[in-house]
Amino acid sequence: MSMVEFTPETSRVFFALCYGKSKVMEIARLLKKKRTTISDVVNKLYRLKLVKKKRKGRDVFYSINWDHFYKLVYFNFLLSPLKLKEVMKEEELKSLFKKIKKQNLLEKFAREVSKFMFEYKKEKMEMKKVYKAYFQNYTISRFISSFFIALCKLAKDKKSFSKRDKKTLEKIRDYFLIPTILEELILKEVLKIP
Repeated sequence: MSMVEFTPETSRVFFALCYGKSKVMEIARLLKKKRTTISDVVNKLYRLKLVKKKRKGRDVFYSINWDHFYKLVYFNFLLSPLKLKEVMKEEELKSLFKKIKKQNLLEKFAREVSKFMFEYKKEKMEMKKVYKAYFQNYTISRFISSFFIALCKLAKDKKSFSKRDKKTLEKIRDYFLIPTILEELILKEVLKIP
């Protein structure tokens, strides 16, 4: 499965689930979309094994399948780019990724991004339009790029990352696109870093 399959619409449903919405109706209200549209997207995510479902009576509750998401990020997003394989060894990547998974860093970052995504409306009027336009086309692959850029910034201060991990993160960061000024601003808001 490739990351290309994630449209902005699919990604917004994913982030609504990260935000804590677990029923189709809640997601539809949050995204101001038809229930049937959201149901189709959630079912697509379920078929891709990115979403788990649990029945309680007549209600169906959905949540992110983080184990599968980590596999997808590792195999499809980090190991597949040929250029990235050229600059680092797989052992370096494995070691770093174990720490990322153990500390639930992707989940934490997804929660913070989704919180900002759905609550930026409290911002100043001129920024609302800018953020809205940015998140209109925000995809899961963009989120993963942002995650590694952010992690590289955070790793400088964290003692849980070795020098080797920090070098690996820098290689990953250099592989990805350089963040835009807007993305830098959003990362600052999300991460609460200077």
